[in-house]
Amino acid sequence: MSTTSICPRSYLVGSISASSSSILLLPATQYYPTQVVTGGTNGEVYFMMCDGSTDVVKMHARTSSPVTALTSGNLRGRARPELIAISADGFLQCVHPPYTHGASIYTQTVQSNIAAAYVMDVDGDGQEELVVIMTDRVVRSFRWSAEDSRLHPVNKWEVPNQISALSIGESVTSLCGAEAWISQLAARFYVCVPFSGEQPSVTFPQNKELGLDVMLIPFRSHYIYIMGTIISNIVIVANQKELVLTNPGWGVAAAAAVRHKTFNCIVTLDITGMVLIYGYNQHSVTKSEIAPLLCFKTFSYATYLAVTVSNEMLLIAVMGVVGNVVVYEIPVKTVAAELTE
Repeated sequence: MSTTSICPRSYLVGSISASSSSILLLPATQYYPTQVVTGGTNGEVYFMMCDGSTDVVKMHARTSSPVTALTSGNLRGRARPELIAISADGFLQCVHPPYTHGASIYTQTVQSNIAAAYVMDVDGDGQEELVVIMTDRVVRSFRWSAEDSRLHPVNKWEVPNQISALSIGESVTSLCGAEAWISQLAARFYVCVPFSGEQPSVTFPQNKELGLDVMLIPFRSHYIYIMGTIISNIVIVANQKELVLTNPGWGVAAAAAVRHKTFNCIVTLDITGMVLIYGYNQHSVTKSEIAPLLCFKTFSYATYLAVTVSNEMLLIAVMGVVGNVVVYEIPVKTVAAELTE
């Protein structure tokens, strides 16, 4: 299968003068339109609507620490999604998009050194939890308590080495429940952390040719993140088989996952600004390698990447450390058509 080079529709959603440290793309809901949220190294959070305007709404900093993690979900049981922004010093803020000046903001201080976060119902009990990955080899989960109106720590897991990348997805063994796969820096193994309460396990890839700089993820991944390093390839594990996402470009600096009802999608950004789009499902994984379906070139200094699906459109947000935030649109049917060829 060959890769199709495309020139997708793109538009500027805003320009940030302060240096950025995180990005999130929120799909449209009944409560708010599609929007890009970025976190600044100065502690500020910026909201940009994907409506053709370039207006930037700023949530002023309550800490001088960089906003290192952005996620969204119904964390506090408020019947609508909220944005969660976490700074490097552990300062956490929850607010309902779209943000307006004077909006109610819940704040709490949790552990410091959080590099990434994701909200999901990890144990299947109907209540969403906050999973955070930290720079000091630690994974934690938090749960909202309605009794005292605050987040409480639930679990803590430690891994042997420094974390280079992570993925959160459905269990590849039980197909029920969720787990995190923690890739280890300069190590040929990953640590699987089941959220079911089982003990973490260390797994070595079967393919001896895989290098120390690969990222291994479960077949049904909801969230993937590269933590300040460069990886050569992403490897999907399905039915105890390792499927390599072939990388015709340079080292991958950022990656994101999104799931559509008919396929899984992985988007990568390499150090030259090349964006690769992979799609796969149970019917397409017949070989040991998966080539990118589509590719296009963004600006060479692009550093951050976020992806979502909204109104049958694959949206890819890209930004550098400073400057413009650009969103690219690709119809889902275009990806699906390439997948079936």
